[in-house]
Amino acid sequence: MPNDSELNVAENFYLIGEFELASEAYSGQLDSVSVNPKILVNKSISEFKHGQYGASLVDLYRAKKLIPRDKKLNMNIELVQEELNLNQPNLSFLNYLTVNELLIILAITNLFFVLRWRLTKSRIMRFFVSAVFVIVLMLSAYTYVNQELIDYAVVQSSSSKVYSGNNDSFSEIGELLEGQVIKVKSKNHDWSQISYNQQLGWVKEENLAYF
Repeated sequence: MPNDSELNVAENFYLIGEFELASEAYSGQLDSVSVNPKILVNKSISEFKHGQYGASLVDLYRAKKLIPRDKKLNMNIELVQEELNLNQPNLSFLNYLTVNELLIILAITNLFFVLRWRLTKSRIMRFFVSAVFVIVLMLSAYTYVNQELIDYAVVQSSSSKVYSGNNDSFSEIGELLEGQVIKVKSKNHDWSQISYNQQLGWVKEENLAYF
């Protein structure tokens, strides 16, 4: 849990306009087991105030995982994206649900099909409901796995070169700008594979921050 006295230090830095010190102080309040969305938002505002737009966007998206439909949070995301003036990809609809909410929806859906199977006596209907149940179960498993596997990252460096292979001896095929949100397809050592201009490219992982 956040330490109140240290949190006051962070907020005092924020009030006097020492935004870099404020973001560092807020960082110390983030518990790796139970992340507090309010602190993430405060940290992101501090980062935004001293020009770290990429870092600000990362923390806003991390908070979005915890409170995905919060209106003020989503307005802040739009504000940072406008400041960056970049075309961002549409996030998966799964980014508007928490993992717990997703699991509850899947459990209720599957329970509905189990009850329908038990309440019907027709063999044809039982076969149909069983088939639908199996399909929904498979889709549920697929959806949950993909919820965990979808990796989005934000470019945190002022620019990041994109290479055709996973080291800088390969040819350059483009460049990413700070604050760009990208989907990461896979990782290989210190490199991340992304989709870039309808082809696969590689960027150094140190230039990215995941959320």
